[in-house]
Order: sequence, then C-alpha cells, then structure tokens
Amino acid sequence: MVFYITYGISLILLSYYLYKNGKRIELFNIFLMLFFVFFGPAFFIFNSTIDDVSTTEALCLTLTVISLLGGSILCNSVIYKPRQENVLISSNQTVESFINPNALLLLFALTFLLFYLALFQYGGINNMLIVLSSGGDLTPDDLKGLRFDFKVDGWVGSIIGYFETIGILISMLMFSYTIQKRRKLLLFLNVIFCFLIILWGASTLHKAIAFFYIIQLLLFFYLLNNMDWMWNTKIVLISSIVVFVLIIPIYMLLTSDDNLGDAATAALERITAEPNRVLREYFIWWPDHFPHKHGLNIRPIHAILGNGEFEPAYKTVVYQYVPSDELNMLVGTWPAIFIADAWVDFSYFGVFLFSIIVGFTLRFIDVFLKYYKNSYGAALFAALVGSLFTLIENALLTAFLTGGLIILPVLFKILVKNKESKAIAD
Repeated sequence: MVFYITYGISLILLSYYLYKNGKRIELFNIFLMLFFVFFGPAFFIFNSTIDDVSTTEALCLTLTVISLLGGSILCNSVIYKPRQENVLISSNQTVESFINPNALLLLFALTFLLFYLALFQYGGINNMLIVLSSGGDLTPDDLKGLRFDFKVDGWVGSIIGYFETIGILISMLMFSYTIQKRRKLLLFLNVIFCFLIILWGASTLHKAIAFFYIIQLLLFFYLLNNMDWMWNTKIVLISSIVVFVLIIPIYMLLTSDDNLGDAATAALERITAEPNRVLREYFIWWPDHFPHKHGLNIRPIHAILGNGEFEPAYKTVVYQYVPSDELNMLVGTWPAIFIADAWVDFSYFGVFLFSIIVGFTLRFIDVFLKYYKNSYGAALFAALVGSLFTLIENALLTAFLTGGLIILPVLFKILVKNKESKAIAD
C-alpha cells in the first residue's frame, strides 16, 4: 500500500508540473501527458487488487516520474549557463531557416516511390482491397488475421518500415517548403504523398498508424498559426472531443463492432487497461521466473556478447501463454512502455537510468527546437510526436531508431540550417 500512496503522490507532483508548464507546446510536456493518460489513474483502476507484482510496478512507475523530471532538470543544468537561461533566444530576435532543396526533393522522390511501390506493386494494398470487397462481412478474427498476415513482398518490404517515420517528416517539410516557395505542382504531389502514407497506415489494418498521422498533420498546421508554441485551451478541448468522437467509428470500422457502446468501451480499454495489462506481464516474469538479462535484451549488445538466437522480452512473455510454433497465430507481440525492457535488463537501475535518458533527451530536443520556431521546426515537432507514442509501447532503442526520436532530428539538422538571428528594433 505504501508504494501505491507514493506513486499517487508522484502523480500529483506530475500534475502540478503540467499545471505550471503544460501550456507550452513541448515534447517533454506531451510525453508526461501521455504517461498520465496511460499509466496514471488507469494504473490504479487496473491494479485495484494489491499484490507483490503491482507493488513493484508502482515503485518503478514512481521512479519513472521522478527520473523523467530529473533528466529534464539535468539537461537544463548542462545546457544553460548561470543567468543565461532566459536569454537563450530573446523575445527581440527572429530566427530564419533555409532548407537544402535538392536533398529534400531527392528524399521526397525516394520515399514517394517506396510508398507507391509498397502499396501498388508489392502487395501492401491487398488487405485494404479484401476489406473493401468483403461488404462488411469480416469478423474481428478475420480482421486480426489480416493484420498478422500483412506483408510487403520483395526488397521494398525489407526497407519500407524504416521510411515510415522519415516519410512523415518529409511530407511536413515539403508542406513548409512548397507553401513558402509557392511551388503548386510540388504541393499537389505532396498532398498525394500524404494520402499514400494514410493509405499505407490503413492498409496495415493497425488502427493507430493512419489516425495518428492525421493528428500529426493537424498539429503541424496548428503550429504554423501559433508560432509562440502555446496551447489554446479552447481549441485543445474542442479538438480532444472531436478526436474521441472520431476514434469510435474508426474502431468500429476496423473491428466490425456494430455496437456503439461496446466500441467506446473497447477503445477506452485499449487506451487505459491494455497498456497496464501488458506492462504487468513483464513484472510477473522477471525476476521471479527469469533472471534479469543485463543488457542481452538489447539486440546490438546480444549480437556482441550473447549466445544463440536473440529473443526479445516480448516474445518470452508470449511464449508463456502460446507455444512457440503458434506465436504468429493471432496473438500479437505485447509490446510495453520503455521501462518494461529496462526492467527486464537492469531491474530498478534500468528503470531509473532509461527514464533519466528519456527526460534528458526530450528536454534537449525541446531546447534545440527553440532555435527553430518556424514552419520547418513545426514539421520536426509534429513528426516527433509519433516517437512519443513509440516510447509508450516500445523499447528505448526502438524509439530512438525506427521510432525516429534520434534519427529525425539528425536528418532535420542535415536538411535545415538557421540563418543568423537578427535583432528587431524596440
């Protein structure tokens, strides 16, 4: 019980932090909001019965909140020199950016071609065609089977997954560039590219991909009209209601659930109960049934120091319920928030260290983006919001690489440069 109370207090601390700072549009703030939604009150509802597993989990979640905030504070102390924090970018400066058009157009053409080939030449569109031709007769199990059978053939299939997050960034940078330069043909092609990305997400039959990309586009255009990067409370409330209203019919469409109430309940459980159910599995099996892996759950480390075939923790969890020869039969992968894999590898120290790294990294990117409060910076910010969701349901290394949390800022820095800041006369 004491650790439940401690976690409750840490959530109050988190809520107070968001109350004081949450109006600023920052990646760190948005991640804290997501953490609160998925693992705040939802944790207590799901773990209403207190046992050894939920007690350990509550302690780790408390450690996560404190370490995230600590990582942010550590980043501030490293980046800002004394008495200079408030003059990092003063209010009497404008920051102009320019982009390398040749590199941008080359990346745009490459990703456009890859998405086109993946969908129309290598089988990516097949699932969507099956759903559309079914006349609504597919059962939820049929749809689940299609999701697990989804694949893109050939060489495109082996690389298209790495271009999902890159494509999202490129599409928004192209909006910035084409609108600024008034390139109508390129703008038209970019709109087609956006539809290709949405169609790609819908064709996988995973409900979140296309939906979140649309949310990212809306956030991008919101930032274009709010260069102070502050939330408008009224717009946020209206948008939240609209988003929730849209979730239900999308969920019904992709699950063949024809009952509005059941669909709403199922969608709410997917947001709150399911993340906590999956996270609990990792605390059930480690270390009571399996020893901590001491880094061998991280693929590059396993490749250097490990023996045998690499088996990620989520597969180990699934193996406890489903025989290995049936792993690919409609059971999923059960991924969890990044602290799950941190716990599997390094116990409490891993939760502490990985959370410090996340807090530091998000704060560092937010500071970096202060130099790019323009249309290009808005594109990077909106693209990185998708990386925050990757942190909620995947390991840290996955979020950094395929999730784009490190890859996208590096790519952005290669493409976009800032001109000298110019003082504006008072």
